[in-house]
Amino acid sequence: MHEYATPTTPSSRLTADGIRHRVDTQPLPRRSILIVDDNPEKTLALQSVVEELGYGIVVAPSADAALRELLKQDFALALLDVHMPAMDGFELAALIRSRPAHRDLGIVFMSSLDQTDDRLESAYRLGAIDFIGLPARRPVIKAKLASLLGLQERTHRLELFADESARFLEHSDARFRLLLDSAEDVAIFFLDARGVVAEWSAGAELCTGWSKAEIVGRDLSVFFVPGDVADRVPQELLNSTRDGRRGMAERWLARKDGTRFWARFYVVALGANAEAGFGVLLRDTTGQKNAEQELQVKAEVLESMSESVCVVDEELRVVYANPAACRTCGYDVRELTGADVRILNDYPPEEQAVHVDALLAHFEHSRHWSGEWRNRRKDGSSFLTHTRLSAFSHQGAKYYVCVQEDLTSRKQAEAALRRNTELQEIVSELEAFSYSVSHDLKSPLRTLRGFADAVIQDYGLVLKGPGLNYMQRIQRATERLESMVEDILSVSRLSRDSLPLAAVDLNQLVAAILDDSPPFRPPHADVAVTSPLPVVLGHEASLRQVLINLLANAVKFVPPDRRPCVIVWADIEGTYARIWVEDNGIGVKPEDQERIFRAFERSETVHPFVGSGVGLAIVRRTLERLGGTVGVRSHLGAGSQFWIRLPLLKPN
Repeated sequence: MHEYATPTTPSSRLTADGIRHRVDTQPLPRRSILIVDDNPEKTLALQSVVEELGYGIVVAPSADAALRELLKQDFALALLDVHMPAMDGFELAALIRSRPAHRDLGIVFMSSLDQTDDRLESAYRLGAIDFIGLPARRPVIKAKLASLLGLQERTHRLELFADESARFLEHSDARFRLLLDSAEDVAIFFLDARGVVAEWSAGAELCTGWSKAEIVGRDLSVFFVPGDVADRVPQELLNSTRDGRRGMAERWLARKDGTRFWARFYVVALGANAEAGFGVLLRDTTGQKNAEQELQVKAEVLESMSESVCVVDEELRVVYANPAACRTCGYDVRELTGADVRILNDYPPEEQAVHVDALLAHFEHSRHWSGEWRNRRKDGSSFLTHTRLSAFSHQGAKYYVCVQEDLTSRKQAEAALRRNTELQEIVSELEAFSYSVSHDLKSPLRTLRGFADAVIQDYGLVLKGPGLNYMQRIQRATERLESMVEDILSVSRLSRDSLPLAAVDLNQLVAAILDDSPPFRPPHADVAVTSPLPVVLGHEASLRQVLINLLANAVKFVPPDRRPCVIVWADIEGTYARIWVEDNGIGVKPEDQERIFRAFERSETVHPFVGSGVGLAIVRRTLERLGGTVGVRSHLGAGSQFWIRLPLLKPN
């Protein structure tokens, strides 16, 4: 280190290290932030963000009030609403910039209207350092303001450093070279009046990768990306400083190796109309910009998460709640922020204390916890959550991050699945039981019927009268019981047997049924088929039984004085066919039209007619297994229209 004797002010005896130390260590007074907005609600929202950053606040409801406040004190930032009565934000910014004392004031425009290119260009032409579109998420506004205020403070220190350096350089060229070579964390270099590099510092070499020998004599545009060079950004930046103003910009610049970095730089004209050239101070702020972008991405992720996320301080006060947490709990974000997180717990007071104390004790030796937790909404309703807790420290304070997933829907689905499984097991057991019982009943019924037949044949002449009548009634009862047992076995087999699907031509199937079944032909009944019937995807044997059951009902449930008339026809509904069996029978009451498809359920109107009450249940069970449905349209005394719906056979 060399000593230089210069006989004037104390600052002239400082070395470059001394200047740096004094600038970096001297406390800077924390200036207030000026908020200019005629909307009280928006002003209150901005005040709460600024207060959290620890800055004083001065609110001006109009441009005139703002100008008066600017005469009283120096501000760190001015937040200007674009649209205000009497004078808008752009006009106010132009007045502020016209005063030399406020040319360097950081101005941030805020507007709820679209950020068009013209509006942004107007804002930045007036020297704005940012333009925040509203509404914006609170974390994003806070992060932007914190970043801008940090940059303002660093800029202020850099300005102090530059001012001190300028005074220092006035006394000694040697000190000037010492300053350039010692400023390693900031690039300082000088351009001639044409914008060509004339002086180069060690910090500039570290920042850009260009050595002094390589860069001296090159134009300023060598640092700019091709798009900015084509738009003449370097020339415009220099021209903007020729009237004595300081030019400031933030842009992507290029190093010697082609890599890009985000830089904040200042350009100062030296001499009248920059006749002595320009001084440039540049700092690489890529890390800061990346951090801001990362913070914004994280804020976007938190805001868009479907899980509830809350951040709680050591006093268990909520310092952040994402929109999902507010929706789930029913609280507004303003109600949750600052509230005791225990208002969300659904435990009795004494039990809650035990749970919370246990959790806090757990975090004495661990940073994570997960498990189920009972929560309570604002309306008092309770719900179960899967909760994940993590502890972290920031600036000496401890915080907890709580991520919760509402388990209400999942628990309901699990309960429904358990009930469904239990019901399936019960149904399977009942079907197996009914099959076993029905199968075992067939043998004693055959025996009973055989003995009844034998008694009638061998002793009919002896019994006569009441005895013969009783035996005939036993015979008919066993026949009916055998039919019911056979129907029950048919229903059971439908649940057990597989039904491979194939093409079924209903024209051929109905024709075969009518040929094989005399009860469906004159003189017993008139059955007409409106051709053609479609080809469907089904199981032929099962569909034969379905159609036989429907036709049997159609010719059976007809008044004694009426000859059964049945019409079979079909219509097409997209990829499905509906086959109708229409009769002129006794009809079905509306309240019975669903019940008759259940096993052993019969309409009151059919009591005089013999039947087991299982035929239509077999029809429904069969159609369900074939991917179809069954139904009826009927009016009491005016006949019925039973229909079955089946998928059509695809062309391929």
